[in-house]
Amino acid sequence: MPKFSFQDFKSLFPWVERTEFVATRRKWFAEDVERVVQEAQTQRHGLSSNEAKKRQEQFGLNILPQKKDVSAFILLLKQLVNPLVGILIVAGVISWYVGHTVDTVVIVVVIGINTVIGLTQELRARKSVNALKKLVHTYAKVYRDGKLTRINAEYVVVGDIVDVVLGDRIPADMRIISSQNFATQEAILTGESEPKTKISDPLEKKECVVADQDNMAFMGTSAVRGKAIGVVVATGVESEIGAIASALKESEHPPTDFQKTLGVLSVKILVFSLAIASLIFGIGVLQGRELAEMFLLTLASLVSLIPEGLPAVVSIVLAVGVYRMSKRRAIIKHLPSAETVGSVSVICTDKTGTLTRGEMMVQVLISRNNMVTVTGDGFIPKGEFFENGEKTTPPANGEIYTLLKGGVLAVDSEIEYKDDSYSVIGDPTEGAVLVAGEKLGIKRADLFEQTSEVVTYPFDSRVRYGGNCVTQENSTVFYVAGAPEEILNKSTQVYDGQYYREMNEHDKTYFQTQYSNHSKKGLRVIAVSFREVAQGETHNLQAENLVFLGLCVMVDSPREGVKKSIETAQRAGVRVIMVTGDHIDTAWEIGKQVGLTHENDDQDTRAKQVLSETEISHLEDEQLKERLQDAVIIGRVTPKSKLRIVKALQANNEVVAMTGDGVNDAPALQQADIGISMGITGTDAAKQASQMVLADDNFASI
Repeated sequence: MPKFSFQDFKSLFPWVERTEFVATRRKWFAEDVERVVQEAQTQRHGLSSNEAKKRQEQFGLNILPQKKDVSAFILLLKQLVNPLVGILIVAGVISWYVGHTVDTVVIVVVIGINTVIGLTQELRARKSVNALKKLVHTYAKVYRDGKLTRINAEYVVVGDIVDVVLGDRIPADMRIISSQNFATQEAILTGESEPKTKISDPLEKKECVVADQDNMAFMGTSAVRGKAIGVVVATGVESEIGAIASALKESEHPPTDFQKTLGVLSVKILVFSLAIASLIFGIGVLQGRELAEMFLLTLASLVSLIPEGLPAVVSIVLAVGVYRMSKRRAIIKHLPSAETVGSVSVICTDKTGTLTRGEMMVQVLISRNNMVTVTGDGFIPKGEFFENGEKTTPPANGEIYTLLKGGVLAVDSEIEYKDDSYSVIGDPTEGAVLVAGEKLGIKRADLFEQTSEVVTYPFDSRVRYGGNCVTQENSTVFYVAGAPEEILNKSTQVYDGQYYREMNEHDKTYFQTQYSNHSKKGLRVIAVSFREVAQGETHNLQAENLVFLGLCVMVDSPREGVKKSIETAQRAGVRVIMVTGDHIDTAWEIGKQVGLTHENDDQDTRAKQVLSETEISHLEDEQLKERLQDAVIIGRVTPKSKLRIVKALQANNEVVAMTGDGVNDAPALQQADIGISMGITGTDAAKQASQMVLADDNFASI
């Protein structure tokens, strides 16, 4: 494969350097809406069709350049660019020259076998990777000529006014103009698993990383809640995703350790062969033999000293390994990388989507008198309930059952089963509550079949709660879910047993303590409550005088088999380091669940094992190399720092494997000795930058 070059971007997008507005990366998050609209040379009702066409002609399409597959002929030539093969070619020429026809034929056959094996493997791997890429057409709703129009996302230009709702993919980087309970999932860009609530107000910060730009929505991310309108400020290569793709030019995939070893061996074989041949020639000359005779004898000796079968044997052994790995859903794109996998000394693994499923799951349910843990795997509605270490089934109308039923009635998302897998339409946090409910037999569809009226109050980031007012038979109940501190402050009663009573200070302290303890572990916690309302009073309700039901504690659940895989790697002497964009506390909690850290680790141990982006930014390269010797968890990491981490580990003579699925992982995947991307959830950028693709997205496949 040719190396990724930023010149490719420039040739496809000649406007990058000549257009000041597009090429200059502005701090749009710090400017007010009117200023942004003015700078984008647009209006609130959008662009005219003529203006949009002009900008498209000037700026190009809103796409990222795709690396073209190398032709089969170039791949064929690549198989011949090998030190051992080079020696064989020289030996073949010599054999032909001296008239050793049999040797010449053998050498040609060996080179042919070696070439066919290498070419076949690379073509097969390319076919497998391309098959994993899903052809997805992204559309955008933009205002053109004052009307809302649906267009292909590649025709979006700077200055377009875009309308985005739940389920839409963001077509380009845009500054939010207006927001109604709007949130996006930015894991592929930032590595953070939790949705980000978006606002329209300017931020006061002068410097702000992408993950904290709450009034910006970025190309390639998805809307998971509410709706918003934004003005496009960057498209294609000038988007944040484009900037990361550009960073690929700074990282070059180094030759594998195996390739280096073969190179050294080739040189040693050549030097040894030349030395012996020279010795033979010298002895013959001293004995007075004819020079022509000795020359031919020396050439024949040189050929006989070269192990013609070695390249073919190496290729066959590697091909067998690649074949076996493919049966375990691991696609190796280049033969030498098969050996590199076995030489890895450090695995730097992403968290979201790699160690974890990238799906929120209710892990603990806390009511006034019960605390129940829930097992399961992501959004799959199967699991068990445990209390005090013993398996249990929370009884109907009990505190836990009522808590989950209230949560299911309070949220506004749906579970979807499609293509043999479960997913959530809407906020993943709300989806986790629905999944927990189904584990106990509480299905949203069944509950709402019994209702005569439902008035939805979407989650509002200003008040930090949302809910549904549900009328069933002769009763109307307002079910609310949101931030625990807000819900507690608005609650005057608590559900205790099968009844509810006045909430006292002991009740509040209990729930506040539980919330605080779980939040410190990096877990997401929401509270559920309700209140009865008079029939007909279902509109303009406020969350007040609530009956507090309890807390739902959530986590991005680890993948099945990950803990065992990490233990296996550690027993083999391979270090595993979590490198994630998530908060340190969240990463630490997941680290405990998968065996990277331990419950009894003290603060001193944690201080050595944990490294943050802030600390990395203040470390020199030599200091970072030393610090990484003890690091186990690295949080809030930017793509640039991921690249530094890989290079620092390589400088420590480590053979580094880097796993990832997002665009933010691509530069580090390319720099690593073996980059490992996810085949299902991985972005095209990650797959292109990696040398190995996990077809099942399972860390255990490594």
